[in-house]
Amino acid sequence: MILLCTVLFLIMFSHTFITVVYATIIGQMIGDSILIIRNYRLLQFNWLKIDRDLLPKLARFGLPVVVATVIYSLFVIIDKLFIRYFCDFEQLGLYTAAFKIASALLILQTTFSNFLGANSI
Repeated sequence: MILLCTVLFLIMFSHTFITVVYATIIGQMIGDSILIIRNYRLLQFNWLKIDRDLLPKLARFGLPVVVATVIYSLFVIIDKLFIRYFCDFEQLGLYTAAFKIASALLILQTTFSNFLGANSI
C-alpha cells in the first residue's frame, strides 16, 4: 500500500521529499486500517489470560530479533542521511521511491524463489 501511494503521489504531485513523506504516512495508515478491519476478532485481548511463566521465555527469544531490527533500521536509514547530506530533497525523494520499488521487486523475487524451491524438493 505504501509503494502504491508513493507512486501515485509522485505521479500526481511534485517530485519532492515531502511528497514521499505524505505518501508513506497515508499509505501506512490505509494499510494498517485494512489490516485492523480484516483481523479485528484476532485483536480482542484478555489481560486476565496472560501466562506469566511464558513472558521471560518470549523476552529471551525476542531480544536478538529486536537487536537485529535496530541494526537493520540503522542500515536502511543511514543511506538516506548520506544522500540528504550530499544531495537535495528531490534526489532523496527519487531515491526513496526507487528503493521502495526495488524492495517490492525483491519481495516478489523471494516469493517466487520460495515457491519454486518448495516445489522442487
